[in-house]
Amino acid sequence: MSRQHNNTTAESTWSVARIWNVVERRMGKRPSWFQVQVAEALYLRQKDVVGISATGTGKTLSFWMPLIMALEDGKDKMTIVITPLNILGQQNVADLEAAGIPAIAVSADKATPEIFKDIERGMYRVVVVNPEIIMQHRGEFETMWNKPAFMSRLLNITVDEGHVVKQWGAFRPEYNYLGQIRSMIPTTVPFYVASATLPTPTLQYVMEHL
Repeated sequence: MSRQHNNTTAESTWSVARIWNVVERRMGKRPSWFQVQVAEALYLRQKDVVGISATGTGKTLSFWMPLIMALEDGKDKMTIVITPLNILGQQNVADLEAAGIPAIAVSADKATPEIFKDIERGMYRVVVVNPEIIMQHRGEFETMWNKPAFMSRLLNITVDEGHVVKQWGAFRPEYNYLGQIRSMIPTTVPFYVASATLPTPTLQYVMEHL
């Protein structure tokens, strides 16, 4: 989409076959072509991505693939996933931990100072969070955006179920302001918006707001 940065060295070492093999070894699944394209765009070219794919086609695996590639390259990286439902975050964490990737779903009952200290220290490779927590005014994430050590580890931000940015903004207003994160983080951190359904008006809205 709108932003692109050079990552020539990494790109030259990542063939499609290598992506297939590494992801299958780490996650036990052979990625499809669209998942490979998403990973290449996010990790190798640091481009913003909108991924539209039907339910059950493996969007969730594509969330983790750029991180897996970064870890395979020996980089100290982590990713944030913004999800509308806490149960989705818990499912993601269970799958990741089974694959040996430390992860945490930060719901209201877990949003303690100790948890955020652990996140800032890099104890988790994946942080799954809802929009209310990540957009909390003067909250923990707002503080971490200003800490270079934390930001140097942030690989990308994924917005799961991206259609709700438009559809749920009326009763979950934090969705209306997610785009403000763009002004608080480096331009080298791409956004990935994933959804099973993004009709043209919704897609245009999401692109404009994020």
